[in-house]
Amino acid sequence: MGHLSIFGRFVFTIALSVTASGLMAKDRESKPIIDPENQPLLDMLPDAGPAIKAARKDAIKLCKKDDMDACERAGYYYRGGVGGVADPQKAYAVWKKACDATKPKSCLEYGRMASAGLGGAQDYPAAFAAFDFACKAELQKACTNTGVHYQFGRGVEKNVELARLIFTRSCAKEEVVGCHNRAVILLQLGGPMNDELARLELKENCDRKYQPSCDLSASLPPLN
Repeated sequence: MGHLSIFGRFVFTIALSVTASGLMAKDRESKPIIDPENQPLLDMLPDAGPAIKAARKDAIKLCKKDDMDACERAGYYYRGGVGGVADPQKAYAVWKKACDATKPKSCLEYGRMASAGLGGAQDYPAAFAAFDFACKAELQKACTNTGVHYQFGRGVEKNVELARLIFTRSCAKEEVVGCHNRAVILLQLGGPMNDELARLELKENCDRKYQPSCDLSASLPPLN
């Protein structure tokens, strides 16, 4: 069985998961992975009572007064349901607002939601633009997502070679999903050198506890 058939199970799927599990796609044309990232501490806290609720209320109030740092915080409160009810639609809206005001991290989060169609309309061109802006601000996770959109032609003309180069740059800055995605492309390109480089990349990622790379590496046939 060739590498492509093995790879069909390991293609990117858009997700907003905060863990690295669930990164496998059912087929190559399914929605690409939006790389996982631990949410800020507030998203991992249980409702701590009045203090958390007050902080959420304050962020929402200040966001309405166009404090974009507050809008960025409000997005996490809304998405995680911390200090109140989870509201993906409002998370989508406040992150879009802050992204429009050139807040790179909000662009990353808005891009994730717009690409997945979570909390609002699925909008690949808007997601690509948001990721591209955040990438230019040196958010490497945004760069990886920019590469994914190039790889699959989501909101931008498909360009697998440019995607590979973007993944290479993000990998050089230790963005583990960029490293994994580059290995995927190398294996798809085929050839002994690409195969060897991809396997080495996957092993290094696995050593860094990135489970999708471990799983993919284990699925590959032995070298002849």
